[in-house]
This record gives sequence, C-alpha cells and structure tokens, in this order.
Amino acid sequence: MTQSVTSSSSIVRPTTERPNSPPKVYNEMGRVSAPAGKALYLRIPDDTFYDSEDRATTRNLSLSVGFASGDSIPSDFWLQFDNKTQTIYGLPLDAHVRSGVSGESLVLRARDSQGDEALDAFEVLVVPSEKPVVQELTLRISNNFRIFISNVSQRLLLLEKIAAFYGDSDSSQIRVLSFTAGSVIMEWTNDSLPTDTCDEEKIQFVENRILEDGEVREEFKEALRDFLVENATQIRMGVCKGTRPGDETTIAPAQQSRIEESNLWYKHVLIGLLFVLIILVLVSILVWYRRRRRSKPYNEKRTFKKRKPIILGQEIELEPIAGKALVLPDDDPSQPPSYLSETSLAKPVSSDDDDEEDYGKSPSIRYQPPPPFHAALTEDPRSSPPPAYMMPPMY
Repeated sequence: MTQSVTSSSSIVRPTTERPNSPPKVYNEMGRVSAPAGKALYLRIPDDTFYDSEDRATTRNLSLSVGFASGDSIPSDFWLQFDNKTQTIYGLPLDAHVRSGVSGESLVLRARDSQGDEALDAFEVLVVPSEKPVVQELTLRISNNFRIFISNVSQRLLLLEKIAAFYGDSDSSQIRVLSFTAGSVIMEWTNDSLPTDTCDEEKIQFVENRILEDGEVREEFKEALRDFLVENATQIRMGVCKGTRPGDETTIAPAQQSRIEESNLWYKHVLIGLLFVLIILVLVSILVWYRRRRRSKPYNEKRTFKKRKPIILGQEIELEPIAGKALVLPDDDPSQPPSYLSETSLAKPVSSDDDDEEDYGKSPSIRYQPPPPFHAALTEDPRSSPPPAYMMPPMY
C-alpha cells in the first residue's frame, strides 16, 4: 500500500492583501488664467487627487504635466512643470495670447506607488494686460539671446533679481513687455505705478533706482551680477507723457493760451455762476417765507347798499338842456316858494331865545310878489337867468 505524502510547499494559502485602488480626481483644475508679461507660479492644490493607499494626499503621488495630445512639454516652451515641488511655472508674453477663448490644453497625471494613474485635463489661458503703461524701461544685457530665450528659468530669475533690487517680496509688480535680440533687450514696466494720474515721486523713484545722470548705477549692475547689464533707458507714456522735469518749455504758445483760458474759466466764471445761483436760491426762500408769514386781509362787510336813484315820471319825459336847471311843468319860475321872503333872506340869524319869543307871532312884513313878468322881453324863457330861488345859497 502506497501512502501519499503531501508537501507543505504545495499547500495554497489564502492571501490577506487587498487589491490596489488607483488615485481619483477629487477637485479638477479647470481653467488657469495667466496674465501676459507676469511670472506664473501655480502649485498643484493638495486636494486635487485622492488615493486611499498613499495617505490620501496629492503630495504623496508622482505628478507630471504634458499636452492633451500626449506630447511632453519641450524645454524651450514658456510653461514648465517642476515635479519635485509640484509647481507649474512660466513667463507668458503678449505673443502667446490666443486669438480665441481657448488656451493651452494640458493633462495632469497622478501616479501612485503601485503605478496606477489618474488624469485631470485642464487649460492655461494667457490673457493680455489691460492696464496702461505710464513708464517703459529698457534694459540691455550681454547674454546670449538664444540660450536666454530658450530657458524660462533664466527669464524668471532676471525678474526676481529686479524685484529684489526694488525691495519687493516677489516679482508680481514687474511686467515684461517684450524680449528682443541684440544681445538681450528687455522692455518692462512697474505695475505699482498709478495710471489715472502721473505720480512724479514714484516715477522718479523707479528711474533713479537704476539710473544716475543717464548712466546705469553700479549697485544695480551688482544686483544683477548673473546678467551683464550694458545700459538702461526709460520713456514716459500715457498720463506721464511729456511730464519729465524740464519739458514744460516744449508747450506751444497756442496750447499754453488755451490752458490759461481754461483755468480762467474754472477760476472765475464757474465761481461767479455758483455765487449767483446761491443768491437766487436765498431770495426765493425769503419771498416764500414772507408770503407765508403775511396775515390774511380783513373782509369788511359793506354797511351801505347801493340803491338806484329815484327819478319821477315827469322828469323822465323832460329833455334836459346842458347848463340849465331842470324845471317841472308845475313849477312857476317867477314865483319863489312860500317859505321864502326878502325879509327872511335879509333877516339876520337869530338865536334860540329869539325863536322862542317870536314863536306863534305872525310876521309883520309879508311877502311881496315881484312885478309881472313880460314874456315879450325874451323870446326864449330858457335863455334868461334862473330865478333867485334856483340860485345856489349864499354863504
């Protein structure tokens, strides 16, 4: 009988290790804006990827950046990636601005310790700067242009040295306008300068830090020792154009007269109009106040009522003659009224006592009628003078 012996090496034991899970994209990069002329430093955020085995952070993953087409980024491209610091850096210029809305399409790859990868596509869009230039500085260095322009790290190092010379903590205020050959000509500006008004103090500070009597300062050359500075110049532009000290004499006489007239208008005419306007407002307020304070008129009631004059019927039928008294048909102009006499007219005014004594006594002298009136003496009795009783009283 044959006894079978089983070797311990042929025994299959179950494994306890879990299969590796690849990294996952936790926060997408999306679109990154890169201002033209400004240094770009972008460190990949720590929460971009998630991996359960590699302590769940992006920093523990191996990263790389390439084009979406699968090509790697060339060494002379304006944008580079440092896998040690996981930082995208570069120096875009106006020449790298796309005509459309799309930018550089890139892919970020994250690899874990087991070799599994996760991909995140993103875009870097170069946007032109809309801030105007008020001072353009030109720096010429004797470095080889081909080597200089193909190495983005050298270009960024030059910006950092210039910013450090001005005392800035980074190069965010330095904006490169262009790099041209011959040897290397760099045109740049300082974005810390105001653009709405010309700040002469700041303009002079930027210029005097690198130039003295038109020559490059030795301390500036020493600060840029890795770059051999040959010369430097500056030009004022925008609101600072023509404001260099000593340029005031270049203003034309006609332009100077227009400036003076404009100043005269602002100083005198506008002030006068404002003063007149203030006076009119004060007068209007005073008139309104006086009208408001004025008491209401007292409405007097009319005591007497207007009445129509009483006209007799006989007077209506008569035709009055201008300048003549109106005589009714029953009136006899030749006879005075019975209550009048010559003696009464000639009698002096008596007192109240005399009236009491004569009361009840008949007058001793009676009225004597005038001689008869002859109508033949006058053709028209209306033309004769009125009788005595129609004459106005004597005073």
